[in-house]
Amino acid sequence: LNVGYDLTKKLNIAAEYYGFSGTVKHLEPIDQQEHLLFGALNYDFGPMWEFNLAYGAALTSGGDQHILKMIFGRRLGK
Repeated sequence: LNVGYDLTKKLNIAAEYYGFSGTVKHLEPIDQQEHLLFGALNYDFGPMWEFNLAYGAALTSGGDQHILKMIFGRRLGK
């Protein structure tokens, strides 16, 4: 889940949520689930390139407690 706000035409700030609760047949106990909330900066370099930098903190004890992620992406197609 990503909720963002455009500061300019090229720069966006966002809150991102990622989670894992288990499978459809078996939900994991809460201490083994992973739920993370990220604060992110997104920059649009134009029609072909984009950049994302985000810091995430765990909302549960399962999984990584702090994550720094960076994505430099190239768009394909038109």
